[in-house]
Amino acid sequence: MYSPNSAYREGRRIGQSYPDIWATQEDLIAAVQREVGPQVRPRNQRLTREASQFQGVAILFGMLSGLSITLLFGVLYLDDQPWAQAVLGRVSIAVIAGATGTLVLLTLLFGRQYRRAEKRAQVHMWQLRNQLIQAAYRGAAETLAARQRRTAGAKASTPMFATEPTRNRAGQRWLTPRDAEGLAATWMRQLGARDVEVTRFRQDGGVDVTSTKYIAQVKHLATNVGVAPIRELAGVVRVDGRRGLFFATNGYAPGAIEFASKSGIALFRMDPERESLIAVNSIAEAFVKHGLQA
Repeated sequence: MYSPNSAYREGRRIGQSYPDIWATQEDLIAAVQREVGPQVRPRNQRLTREASQFQGVAILFGMLSGLSITLLFGVLYLDDQPWAQAVLGRVSIAVIAGATGTLVLLTLLFGRQYRRAEKRAQVHMWQLRNQLIQAAYRGAAETLAARQRRTAGAKASTPMFATEPTRNRAGQRWLTPRDAEGLAATWMRQLGARDVEVTRFRQDGGVDVTSTKYIAQVKHLATNVGVAPIRELAGVVRVDGRRGLFFATNGYAPGAIEFASKSGIALFRMDPERESLIAVNSIAEAFVKHGLQA
């Protein structure tokens, strides 16, 4: 795989076949790197050829430097040998030493040029590889987002209420607390939770809706929710081990939002009239974006 277009197409294939359409960004990136990474073969022949040329010249001057150093030490320490005297009869020690120094400097110079060219080639190859991985991830993310939109559209076509709630004289929906719990359960299902059930009326420690991995408390109040109910749910979460969700048909007090964010509780506000769900803190925003784990 050499081009961003081919990487993008491969990413779209991954996004189309990925089993979890509500996968997190981290999971999708890991899947792309796992499947596309071994196929990535970015090329830059010019930089690679340039590095090879500098390497070849550096090796040549290195060999010549080795021969020159050997000759220099030979004529210095074996000057009584006939061959050394013959060499010194034609070339002086200064010339041999100068040539040796020049060859060593050229070896170092081209070696340095080779290292720089090799580094440039590696950096460029890494950049190309990163571009291909990003192109593949873009294709996977776009395809997965399209699947999410189709699924969300199908879910949105289903009624939010199992039965039509009572309406006041103005025609507005009027919810009972039990209706609000059922609405929260519906939202949890639409976000991807599995085995969602509304609990029976009992001493449940503030838990109104349960699923395989989540427990939720629901408040249908005319005023903002304070910190006490959220503190109660956080205590249950610590014992139960499942993630905590809090649904309210009104807002939350500032202290309640701060406590929930520190305790890992996701805060949602339900608008039954508009049939919308609003994320109140960053934890809830992540669930709205990526969905609840089944």
